[in-house]
Amino acid sequence: MQLEAEGVGSHKALFMGAWNRAGYAHQALKAVAQFEDLGSYDFYLFLDGVTDDEDREAQLAIKESAAQVPNTTVVEWPAHLGCDSSFIDARKYLFEDQGYDVVVQMDDDVVMAPYALRALEALSQRGGPCSLPTLWAWCTESVTWKQAHLGECIPTPPAQPSFIFTWFTRLAYERTRSFMALYRELYSSEWPRRRDAASIRAWYRTLGVKDPESWATGADGALAATAQHLGIPLLQPVVNHGLYIGVEGAHSDSAGTVFHRLGADRMKLDLLPQVVAALGEYR
Repeated sequence: MQLEAEGVGSHKALFMGAWNRAGYAHQALKAVAQFEDLGSYDFYLFLDGVTDDEDREAQLAIKESAAQVPNTTVVEWPAHLGCDSSFIDARKYLFEDQGYDVVVQMDDDVVMAPYALRALEALSQRGGPCSLPTLWAWCTESVTWKQAHLGECIPTPPAQPSFIFTWFTRLAYERTRSFMALYRELYSSEWPRRRDAASIRAWYRTLGVKDPESWATGADGALAATAQHLGIPLLQPVVNHGLYIGVEGAHSDSAGTVFHRLGADRMKLDLLPQVVAALGEYR
């Protein structure tokens, strides 16, 4: 097996983080059930803590949707953490408590192609066991919403990279663990506190990050900044069109300008040609 040849174990987990967007999660989980090589992964659904009865109803629907994916383990956080802390804690749980060798994380608002797992594994073989392969898209949530809720100063154009599908080996996790724990302790947007964007970008400067004002201040940006600081290869081919639409904004194509409001039957994520080429038969 290629992973074992590179010194990476074959005990793998795939997880999705979700909160209360039942419609989006349903479509994402429907796509997960069609993943090639899904049988090589244990699937986990992490549900952020509920804040009201509406959240509870949404999470019941999400858990029903998860029945589409064989052998799903549902983990419910007892309190609402926010997406930053939820994802950081999920990686910690899977690596440290459950002993996985590889962990793949994904958002709840994207519909991935059946070969997405193969794409990440192909990228990991190119980058080595300490690389961070991630498929990303421009997140074009409105400037007004982010300024109001997160205190963000959005670059122009108003779009930032969203790591929608990311591969972690244990080695990559261990190298980034202390920095992500520091981010979580100091800056993570636990409910209902807002992120302090200025402080996070000041932290980026201490890490020697180039052009920190243009980086997102959530967990994606912090992970990328940490990888740059540590010299970890961040393999991040942008994806094309076809992502699910978020509540407050949308993901767009690689140009960051075209929005796609597609029907559920058409919301398939297409990978860039160089990623597909890495898969050989999948063209």
